[in-house]
Amino acid sequence: MKIFKYITIVVLIVFASACAESPWALFGGFAGDGQMNGGVRYLATDKICLDASLSASVGDNNSVGAFVDVFYKTWGVVIGLEKPAQSDVEIDLALAYALEKSITKDIALGISPSLVSKRMTENDNVEILSNWLVYAVICF
Repeated sequence: MKIFKYITIVVLIVFASACAESPWALFGGFAGDGQMNGGVRYLATDKICLDASLSASVGDNNSVGAFVDVFYKTWGVVIGLEKPAQSDVEIDLALAYALEKSITKDIALGISPSLVSKRMTENDNVEILSNWLVYAVICF
């Protein structure tokens, strides 16, 4: 088993050094609804980024979910899936705005409120400022 640990460490070091100018990054954060999430960011250009994330919450909601988004500069479209413990999968569509501030060359902090969102079920209405996400991005 130790050999797998050493191989994993070597692979991570090689990956980190090979991606010094890579368009890939990792991010993690928490949302206003109590979900913790983490995922991968791909910087397609200096103005377009794509994120993919998995999320989970515990407590009353006890749900798991995922989302993907595409941002152009500071404006983005978010598609989210959530599976609460006692109900079916729910799909959300949202228009979001993101503010990010670099702390170092490789680390940034950000906040992204969902300005307008719609849960794709029969009875849910359009919501304004329904949720927000605070996150950190680590570039490799």
